[in-house]
Amino acid sequence: MEIEYDEEKRRMVWAERVLDMAHAGDVFENEYLEIEDDRADYREKRYRVWGYLHGKRVHLVWTPRDGKRRIITMYPTHEREHQARLRTLD
Repeated sequence: MEIEYDEEKRRMVWAERVLDMAHAGDVFENEYLEIEDDRADYREKRYRVWGYLHGKRVHLVWTPRDGKRRIITMYPTHEREHQARLRTLD
């Protein structure tokens, strides 16, 4: 599935977290965990993903839009949180 994102948000995430949302598609090419984010009414389906981007642990949020994965945000993930999520894959 194709990736898209807001360019201004991409620049902000890069400046604050040194993660490039333009490469978010790479996360989906390796082992990852994805759950639907139903913590609030976002008026659209949202998914939370824990995986790896160029060897770094990351957490990203995306929504399906026009047949694409629109990346909403991306964060580095602490090892403890990341491992807790990935254990659910076992």
